[in-house]
Amino acid sequence: MKKDIAATEKAKAKAEDDLKKFDGQTTSIMGLEKPFFLLKNPGLLSIPLGFLMVILGSIFTRDKRAEDMWDELYVRQNTGINSEQATAH
Repeated sequence: MKKDIAATEKAKAKAEDDLKKFDGQTTSIMGLEKPFFLLKNPGLLSIPLGFLMVILGSIFTRDKRAEDMWDELYVRQNTGINSEQATAH
């Protein structure tokens, strides 16, 4: 219990220090004074953009191990052959 209180007090002190450090700043971390897009819900832009980045990352970076296992997994998926191996962890 005392450990939890001490950790909470430490986190509170750090948060207060951070507030003092950034007090009065008028720019963001990126140095912007106002956002590029004035959206009430920024998720409308950031979520689709995040999905696009994941898709592009998976297209342009290939995992050799995944490519080597593709044929085996394709056969297992469609026929069930060796599917008992997949359950042994």
